[in-house]
Amino acid sequence: STKPEQNGIQDINGEVESIRLEGIHFRKAIFKRDIEISEVIIFNSSINGNIPFPEKPMPPKISSLNIRIDSLFLDKTNLKIKNTTTAQAFSAKDAVLKIYHLQVQKLDTLSASIVKQFEFNVQEFQSVSPDSMYTNTATGINYSATSNKLTVDSFSIQPNYPEAEFTARHKFEIDRIEAGLSKIALHDFSASDFIKSGSLTSAYIEIGKLEMNIFRDKRKEFNHVNKPAFQDLIYNYSGKINIDSISISGGNITYTEHAENASEPGVIRFNELNALIFNITNDTIYKTEKAFIGFNAEALLMGKAKMTVQMKGRLFDSQNTFVVNGKLSGIEVMELNPMLEINAFIYA
Repeated sequence: STKPEQNGIQDINGEVESIRLEGIHFRKAIFKRDIEISEVIIFNSSINGNIPFPEKPMPPKISSLNIRIDSLFLDKTNLKIKNTTTAQAFSAKDAVLKIYHLQVQKLDTLSASIVKQFEFNVQEFQSVSPDSMYTNTATGINYSATSNKLTVDSFSIQPNYPEAEFTARHKFEIDRIEAGLSKIALHDFSASDFIKSGSLTSAYIEIGKLEMNIFRDKRKEFNHVNKPAFQDLIYNYSGKINIDSISISGGNITYTEHAENASEPGVIRFNELNALIFNITNDTIYKTEKAFIGFNAEALLMGKAKMTVQMKGRLFDSQNTFVVNGKLSGIEVMELNPMLEINAFIYA
């Protein structure tokens, strides 16, 4: 528990039900100050706290001992941490972590990068954005170091305020996005590389279903901001990105827009979405070698008319050029009335 004199600065309470250590080398611990343990098991731990998150990276901590643990197992860990300076918060429910061959040399920097091989599963992980606008939730998270596969049962992005209140909190137009993804799998994904360097690599990412609702209030003042091209977002990522392909097996996207002089918002829908995004990478080898990023997608506009779209762009093209081709067939114009009649004041 936090010491009384720290009240107001931080408030942390932690509990551990039990700890078991096996295979301790007492002689090395006493005479050489080397910690060698075959197995450490920590049962039913929880940490709840309110602390100020540092604005700048903290000075790295240095190990004063040689430490080797063959197997470290944290069973049923629960975590709730809130930032005292913003609305930012994190929580993990029923997390299980297995770390293998943990070895730290004296004077080594203590950070997550010292963990070479690990596995974990988490029943639920949740985060709240610093501005309190969104809560992100992932359930059924499981990672296996043996197969290098990360699976997530579901992931959601949930606005914390209804449409009117959400837009009222912003001076300018902004998209309010509500999204849910299910049956997510990252194949040939190294969690340790991601923790150490931010490297995001995967041979294939599967998304079983995508549900997305987007709302924009055009009655708000418009503020033009020059946004980077999607290629630059990839190139400027601080770590390495190399994803062969991302597939979306099904989904629905609804875009709702309240026009400036409309009495109510108009709606347009894309149903039964299927998409494949390929060759997402910032590998600089493609500055000299020819390669392309792109996607193929198909959906039913307003649930009726079939539309297909293909996009392709060369990697590291100096102008960020890309080509889009699309086709829409079998449409009855009246199907667009939920958007035309309310937003464009045209009835078909």
